[in-house]
Amino acid sequence: MRWHRPDSEEAGVRAINQQGKEEKTRKLMQQLVKRVFDESATTPPILPEPMQRRIASLAEIVAIGRTHVERSSYGNRDIEFVPEPEANTRISKGLAAIAKGVAALHLRREVSEEDLQDCFRVGLDSLPDRRRKLFLEIVQAQEMTSMARTTRERELEEMYELGMVRKNEEGKYELTEKLRRHWGEARVL
Repeated sequence: MRWHRPDSEEAGVRAINQQGKEEKTRKLMQQLVKRVFDESATTPPILPEPMQRRIASLAEIVAIGRTHVERSSYGNRDIEFVPEPEANTRISKGLAAIAKGVAALHLRREVSEEDLQDCFRVGLDSLPDRRRKLFLEIVQAQEMTSMARTTRERELEEMYELGMVRKNEEGKYELTEKLRRHWGEARVL
């Protein structure tokens, strides 16, 4: 899960004030984390079949979206090779385990929508940062301004080659039918 970067001097001051206290902090964190796990459910929560399908849909997007596209290191950095994306199986299993784990920490017998959305955040955060930002901007129909034009165009070119996006009649990028279907089935909030 990606944590947002602290944007203040306060974070630096806090870090300075923790010097020499790292061992004490580490032991306290161990105790607190142990307590959380000791107090969580011991029986794995149920993951209903409709939620399994939603996880598998998001896992398909993630599997495609984190595929590395090879580019030339010279000149225009042309695309040289687009490998076949990995199967979504390992990602599906991992996301399901996260959803169940979050539910267990909340002492739920069954995975809730909140637990599922937490696992979706982890899934989306496993995409390369620039690709994740562009994907979400396209999904939310936002103006794609999160990065420099050349970087954005290269990233969109890779997403196109992976079958994630296409250009519509107006020349704007949108999800391919396959990804739009998976995104709709996942129902990420």
